Parts: sequence; C-alpha cells; structure tokens
Amino acid sequence: MFVEMFPAENGDAFLIRLDNNMNMLIDMGYRTTYQNYIKKRLIEIKDDNQCIDLLIITHIDEDHIEGAIDFIQENGKADDPNIIEVKEVWHNSYRHLQFEKEKKEKLTDFEARKLKGIILSNSCSSRETNQEKQISARQGSSLAGVLYGNGYSVNRWNLSFNSKAVSIDNSSVIEKDDLNFFCYPRTTIN
Repeated sequence: MFVEMFPAENGDAFLIRLDNNMNMLIDMGYRTTYQNYIKKRLIEIKDDNQCIDLLIITHIDEDHIEGAIDFIQENGKADDPNIIEVKEVWHNSYRHLQFEKEKKEKLTDFEARKLKGIILSNSCSSRETNQEKQISARQGSSLAGVLYGNGYSVNRWNLSFNSKAVSIDNSSVIEKDDLNFFCYPRTTIN
C-alpha cells in the first residue's frame, strides 16, 4: 500500500494505491491542491492504464471538497472522462438526506437537532478573505450538481450503498475487490 498526502493546507487530500492497482482518493483539498498537485498525479495514473476506483468526499468543508468540484467539472462526463475514469464516488448530498415518510415520524430528538444544525450551519470563515461567506452546504450541493450533470448519479454515485447515503444504516461492510470497509457507529466521549 502506498499513501500519498497532498499539500492541502488545513484540509485533507490523500491518494491510496494498492498492489492490486486499486486507487482511492480521499478528499481533494482546496482548488489549488487539485490544480497544483492532484491533477498531475491523476494524469500519471491514467497513463499507467489505471483509474480512480473510489473517490471519497468525507464532508463538505471547502478545504476537503473544493478541489473535487473543480476536478469533476474538468473531468467531464463519467462515461467519457477528460482526465481519468472514476468508477465510484462516495458523497452524501441533500438527495441522500431524504428519508421515507415512515422514518420522519421516528426521528429522535437527537436526529432532529442534528438535522436542524446541518440546515443552519451554512457559513464559516474563508481562508482567502478572512470574511464570513457562504460555504459548506452550498459547496456540497455544487458537487452534487456537477456529479449529477456529468452522469455519475446513474451507476457511480454511492453505488456500494445502493445509491443511498453513505451510512452505517445502509451498509456495515463494503467489499471492493480485495478490500473490505467496516463501518462502525461514531462514539462520543463524555
């Protein structure tokens, strides 16, 4: 296994390459991280006749997602990519937060507070201007729009979770080639 960490300032961007030629990209940092580092590596991987088997966007803060938005826009259509094929993307968007009507009646107080917090927390400081600006939820929706527009929604978006949210509720073990992902409930320390 080879893990490469790209300079993402205060964000994250990792490329994990396995002996079986499986390539996973976890977060893509800011736009500059993608443009200055990741894009070059993706072209090298494509030149080796490989692809990105899994792109994971862990959450929607700009220092994790901004580079992914640029990449998916520039990469173009999922079935005819400009840079490199991406077989699957894990990214939860508004469409994945939809739930069946019967579930709505079963929301716990904790779930209701969490959902309200997600809805209300759509701004934080920008690193470039040091001023308040809208980010996060808007960028998560932007990535979702670009994924949808480029044809990822049909057979590449959260496929391992039956196109539902990446969540322990939808699958606790994901098998990808020779690799297993085990999902554990998040624990808190009081």
